[in-house]
Amino acid sequence: MNKSKQKNIEAVYPLSPMQQGMLFHTIFSQEGGLYFEQTTFKVRGNFNAAAFKKALEKTMERNPILRTSFVYKKQDVPLQVVQKEVELPFAEMDWSEQTDSAVQAAMLNNFLEEDRAKGFKLAKAPLIRLTIIRLEQDVWQLIWSNHHILFDGWSLPILLKEVFSFYEANIRGQEFDLPRKRPYRDYILWLQKQDMQKAEKFWKKLLKDFSAPNAIPLLNFDIDPQKEQAYLKETFHLAQNTADKLNALTRTNQLTMNTIVQGAWSILLHRYTGDDDIVFGATVSGRPPELQGVEEMPGLFINTLPMRVPVNPQESALNLLTEIQKRAVELREYEYTPLADIQSWSAVPGHSALFESLIVFENYPVDESMKSQMSSLDIFDVTTNERTNYPISLVAGAHSGLSLDIAYDSAQFSTNSIKTMLKQMGLIFEQIA
Repeated sequence: MNKSKQKNIEAVYPLSPMQQGMLFHTIFSQEGGLYFEQTTFKVRGNFNAAAFKKALEKTMERNPILRTSFVYKKQDVPLQVVQKEVELPFAEMDWSEQTDSAVQAAMLNNFLEEDRAKGFKLAKAPLIRLTIIRLEQDVWQLIWSNHHILFDGWSLPILLKEVFSFYEANIRGQEFDLPRKRPYRDYILWLQKQDMQKAEKFWKKLLKDFSAPNAIPLLNFDIDPQKEQAYLKETFHLAQNTADKLNALTRTNQLTMNTIVQGAWSILLHRYTGDDDIVFGATVSGRPPELQGVEEMPGLFINTLPMRVPVNPQESALNLLTEIQKRAVELREYEYTPLADIQSWSAVPGHSALFESLIVFENYPVDESMKSQMSSLDIFDVTTNERTNYPISLVAGAHSGLSLDIAYDSAQFSTNSIKTMLKQMGLIFEQIA
């Protein structure tokens, strides 16, 4: 490394467990776009693109995780490197002369595909870029792209709050600053102090006798072989009256909506696979309450852990849900454990994954957070797209009622089969309610 590059280094430290997993899958994936995230939204009003760019640059100056790259070649252990200064990749375009909204939508889809195909070089910071496109006289499309290895969904509203605060100050010509947050490095230091021997004992006991993942049957019988396969998404919204009943159930029995979703998914997997011993991946927040200021720290804290659920058709749904909630509480003490280590401690062969499906429960409505922060503009059409390395991922959100997104590998599952799966989840929710 030359001297100028060395002078630009602020800090070097190891990766978190989830960062290690994302780095591994990104490097060795045969397909591009893995863990590439795009947050897109439109703004209407007297928008100032230069002021927004400046606000994001200020946020990057304040948050080391946004100036981080990842070094892994010729390294015994991969490291993350924080740069003192980085330049934000930025593009501004004007499509306002194209007045046909359908043509604009096609242009945007093409741009998003090209943006995903471009990806990021993990060894070069920053792993974030911004594109602003003028669609009409007073409407702009913003595309915020980043690699998921930098931060989790919890962090996005934290970062956007900073960006919007600086933007509002910029357009008013005001000097403005915010208190500094604890850097992500403090979390890595906390991780290094955890008891891995105790964790190993717990996970070996939990996964004892589990030797093969639950194989979800390939539901690809009606796939068009001529059509290019991709990672797609289908959405389902639960009827409001059913969601209300489930909320009442959680309050009466001290459960969480996340537990309800995991219970319904356990029942569905039991019916699809015929297995009574179900294991799926559960994403946990990973933010240790004993680490002061952790709620406001941007970074990748989430971890994916195996949730093991014994499903007995003779038992009541309430018993199943109570057991899942109890297990979730037990897991919380060891949610810092790398999934690769957990896999090595199980009886599942190393060439197989512990599970084929993943559940993510989102408590952070990004669109509502954005709208509440940007007082001078109307924000709408907020979307976030990402691809994981699992064949099927269920993302649930209880922002207004209960919504479910299933992201899936279209080479293994057809659109019709996923739509059927979502309807069946809806029926299970109704039965639980």
